[in-house]
Amino acid sequence: MRSSACGLAEDIQAIESELRGGGPADTGERAYDNVRKAFGVLMEQGEMLATRERLNATHLAILDKLDANHRELLGAMDRQVSRINAVETGLARVDERTRE
Repeated sequence: MRSSACGLAEDIQAIESELRGGGPADTGERAYDNVRKAFGVLMEQGEMLATRERLNATHLAILDKLDANHRELLGAMDRQVSRINAVETGLARVDERTRE
């Protein structure tokens, strides 16, 4: 009874192999195809990683430029505040002289 079960399992496996379109000779081609697909996926992931790294580098460069522009604007505003204060001081002096 045990040997007929083994024979039945082998028959089922043979039928399934034929339905899938291959036999023992096809396993090498299927293995090659599976490796090729896996390698393709790895290459895509590597390309995505490289793209992500380029985007990160670009993002950091943009942040550096924004920081530099921010510092430059703050310096320009500080200079303008100093000029406005000087004008206000001069105007206050003129105002005091004209009141006398």
